[in-house]
Amino acid sequence: MQLLLYDLGSVRLDDSFRPLTVTSCGIQSLSYDNPYLPRLLTNEESTALSRLLTLLKRILVFAILLVAAVYAGDYVVIRYRIAKNSNAYGSVRVRRYYAVTMKNGKPEYYFDQPTDQTCIHALFPHLGYEPCWYLARRTTQEVKM
Repeated sequence: MQLLLYDLGSVRLDDSFRPLTVTSCGIQSLSYDNPYLPRLLTNEESTALSRLLTLLKRILVFAILLVAAVYAGDYVVIRYRIAKNSNAYGSVRVRRYYAVTMKNGKPEYYFDQPTDQTCIHALFPHLGYEPCWYLARRTTQEVKM
């Protein structure tokens, strides 16, 4: 089954205007004399493109599985530390301030007393706690209201 399309992008309607056909392998041009119309890929180019797409899909799946495995391993280590009453939790002193937008559009800041916030010694956030390495870098937190 072939579907005829007309490329109206940057082509003037003159003698060089040719219809395009859409096949199962892509778009092919009935005319090779117009540089604005796409051309059909050769078998070698199509095979190379297919291999490249397959390789990119495999790399993407591998990366997703690797991140999932690291997250699961991190969770198992945290649960093990909690079960052994080991050093699973930490504490970081955090200072919060509230940025309240006034009617004139300017913010007004209200500072809160520094408080100790519980964190977890892990790579990723688990059990509702942020990792200590992340929280230690952000000891001042803004709350927009």
